[in-house]
Amino acid sequence: WEGGGNLGPSLSVGLAGLELATLVFMEYLRDGDRIRPMPLTVVDTGYGLERFTWMGRGTPTAYEAAFGPIHAELTAQFAPREAALLIDHARALNFMLTDGVVPSNSKEGYFARLLLRRAVRTLDRGPEGGDFHALLDRVGREVALDFPEVGAHRDDLHRVVDAEIERYREAIQRARSVIRRSDERRRATGGRIGPADLLEWYDSLGIPPDLAVEELAEPPKIPDDFYAQLAARHASDRPAHDNAEPEDRTMEVPPGTPPTEVRYYLDPYTLDFEAHVVWSDGAWVVLDHTFFYPTGGGQVTDTGLLDEARVVEVVRHGPWVAHRLEAPARFPTGGRVRGRIDRARRTQLMQHHTATHLLNGALRELLGPHVWQAGAYKGPEVARIDITHFRPLTADEARRVERRVNALVRENRPVRSYFESRTEAERRFGFTLYQGGAVPGR
Repeated sequence: WEGGGNLGPSLSVGLAGLELATLVFMEYLRDGDRIRPMPLTVVDTGYGLERFTWMGRGTPTAYEAAFGPIHAELTAQFAPREAALLIDHARALNFMLTDGVVPSNSKEGYFARLLLRRAVRTLDRGPEGGDFHALLDRVGREVALDFPEVGAHRDDLHRVVDAEIERYREAIQRARSVIRRSDERRRATGGRIGPADLLEWYDSLGIPPDLAVEELAEPPKIPDDFYAQLAARHASDRPAHDNAEPEDRTMEVPPGTPPTEVRYYLDPYTLDFEAHVVWSDGAWVVLDHTFFYPTGGGQVTDTGLLDEARVVEVVRHGPWVAHRLEAPARFPTGGRVRGRIDRARRTQLMQHHTATHLLNGALRELLGPHVWQAGAYKGPEVARIDITHFRPLTADEARRVERRVNALVRENRPVRSYFESRTEAERRFGFTLYQGGAVPGR
């Protein structure tokens, strides 16, 4: 196999023409016309567990094997392909919504919206209509036998689905007049509505392609990969995350310069310290260790003094923490320097940082476990937290959250920070550890 600049052996396990497993060995890199070994080799292993069940039971498809009674009921009303679509989408949404994905117009939220609306549209076309909530619960009960977390918080899950279906119904009401007007204008100029228009209508207005085709005088053919094309549009549209740590590239720290030992995590209360200079160009100073917190994690930088020179910004730069001075000053390499951090600013930043954690916890407690932190800003004057939620907060919800956070503040609970191995942290907290964001590399 070869792809994405990597290549290597590939082993496929099959029986009677059905692929049951694959082992893809990521062993080499292609460098122009040359092939060289990868510094880190990986085996990408995939086992189709449902395919083993399918093969063992000898059913026509995997859906009968894994969801037999549900599949039988659906095929009495829908074509086999539509029945499989409904089961597949309901299963995927059970996992996605349980993991806190909220239907939206960006990345994973867009996939959830696409799956939900497509399933609802398919049910609507059935001879007796259908209740998507009932289907979601039936499939969810089957899935929860192996993944118990899917069975929790069902009420919150259905509130998310209700809000999205309501938006979908409103979009359908507006869709018919939009389609007719667009079709009339296009035909008046000798043109016709094409597949690209169907994609744009669905993407911007939520108009399903089959509904558009029903309303058009001369409908185009719906592309077989219509939904794949939609997904591709949104595959890389995640905005830059507030929590990304910036790196300043305006300085040139020489290779071989010793890295900075960061000590602000271990002791956030040390505000006066001494360290040695490992590099400086007059505008920036890098120390062998520092207690200054650099901009990152949605929190702005500490400020203060290095000797008598004012520090106005601190940034991560590769393995170093660099301190930017308000005015150029001479700091010889190897020299000893005294660092003093602005106490009032640091205190405000620490309080705002803790407050965002309290606010996030209260939001999840009162609004539901689908709420994730999507971004944050912690400054000395103001702080904010961005969350995923399926609708704007009402005034009553905002008051309840505010009262809950203030009650927690008045309890004056001790705040304890500590380090834990990633394995243990993931075992205890699971996916919530990453607040709906990407899981970092090892």
